[in-house]
Amino acid sequence: MLRTIRSLWSSTIGKVVLVTVCTLFCGAVAAGMYAVNQSAQKPASTAAETADSTSDDTADTPLGSGATPHSNPDTPVSSDAKPGTSAPNTGAKPNSGGGGSNTSGSSGSSGGTSGGSQGSGASSGNGGGTTNPPAFKANCITVPSSCGYPDATNTGVPAGTSLTNSGSMTITTNGAVVNARNVSGQIIVRANNVTIKNSRITSGDYYPIDYDGGYTGLLVEDTEIYGLNTSVTAGISFRDYTARRVYVHGTVDGLKADANVLIEDSYITDLRYDAVNDSHNDGIQTTGGSNVTIRHNTLKLGANPNVSAAIQIGTEWGGNSNWLVTNNLIDGGGWAINSGTVAASMRFTDNRFTRNAGYGVGHPTGATWTGNYYDNNGAIVP
Repeated sequence: MLRTIRSLWSSTIGKVVLVTVCTLFCGAVAAGMYAVNQSAQKPASTAAETADSTSDDTADTPLGSGATPHSNPDTPVSSDAKPGTSAPNTGAKPNSGGGGSNTSGSSGSSGGTSGGSQGSGASSGNGGGTTNPPAFKANCITVPSSCGYPDATNTGVPAGTSLTNSGSMTITTNGAVVNARNVSGQIIVRANNVTIKNSRITSGDYYPIDYDGGYTGLLVEDTEIYGLNTSVTAGISFRDYTARRVYVHGTVDGLKADANVLIEDSYITDLRYDAVNDSHNDGIQTTGGSNVTIRHNTLKLGANPNVSAAIQIGTEWGGNSNWLVTNNLIDGGGWAINSGTVAASMRFTDNRFTRNAGYGVGHPTGATWTGNYYDNNGAIVP
């Protein structure tokens, strides 16, 4: 090898060849070393960095109209979601759109409002767990109390109450209390803030509780009113009273409710038809007034052709406004609700209707109407 190099170096041409070869070889070696050095200094991208980059790009991209955002367990469902009635009822109010609505959050409160319970779906409980609400229960009208609605088992005189027999009476003392009486006849109230409770009134009088003359503040609770004949027009007249857990039966109309009336947790059934006068029986009837709440009652009137309406909203003595009819179990009537055009302040929400009304439910024109549904299958009443 050295001889060859010396031989080439001895001539001019050989020197040129040797210099050229050396130059090319050294340049190639230097370039290779530089590339290796650069590669050693630059770290390779990790899989985690690649994943982070992809995730950030996705997060910054706005969702299109068809995109579904990630669920957030801390975001509550809209209050408009169904079911709502949060009722103590176990009949389980259905969802208006097919799947049950949920109420989420760390507080652990279950979905639903005070009048009905939930349909299908999930509800977040304490600790963020998920529980299934009760399924819809059909045909609550058969045994209303099995679904948490009023009937003869949870209205009227409480079991075990000892009653004192009495004839008709007239109350003229403000703040008087009539308690645990078995009245044969009528109670006439001509005073303010009178309470009638834990009592039974068996009457053939026009109004078993006759309350008129501009007085206010009457409270009737845990009381049974039974009409003996067709002379008994309605259990209570007319306005400015509260009826709570009252059991009314055997009367022509159940209750009169003209203005400033609250009827709740009560049971009206077995109305008495007057064939001579062709009575048009109504469960609850008004002839015009405002500030009436009918909440969580059972009006069980059946498929009776003589019943005009479960709730009759008349205008003989004026218009009606500011009514709330909510979370009731309503059965029967020619129309379940019979009225003309009403004010928007008349609200009908979360009521359960049977299909026994001869002409139908009778959606009042102009009223606020939401969350009402059928007892037999949970279908929404439009």
